[in-house]
Amino acid sequence: MNIDQFRKAREPLFSIHNHSDGHIALYLEEQDAVKDMLEDVVGNFDYKMLMELQGICAESVKAEGHFDRLETARENLGDGAPLLCSMTEQEALILAEDLIRAVKFARIGREVQGNYPSLKPVK
Repeated sequence: MNIDQFRKAREPLFSIHNHSDGHIALYLEEQDAVKDMLEDVVGNFDYKMLMELQGICAESVKAEGHFDRLETARENLGDGAPLLCSMTEQEALILAEDLIRAVKFARIGREVQGNYPSLKPVK
């Protein structure tokens, strides 16, 4: 991607979702950024090891030894630090604001859950 394409307005980089169990999920949405990240992942890790991991992930979690094979494949990948995405200062600011909003929403949700009356067994 050249610098002129990068400076153009693009679809939002990330989406942030609050889940009912309290965790916050961050998804990389902008498709060029997803492809850039995948290129970096493939460049940082041995292709054979990635294919092994992909094969194990396609298995049923109920398959015998699945989690042992998965753990071994993950260990075989080794260390790496792939680039998640490059963003402008404005995009970084939007992400920071969205994350703050999501955390505040999660905190409010926890507080509300604690304030609901609940039934207690009578002794």
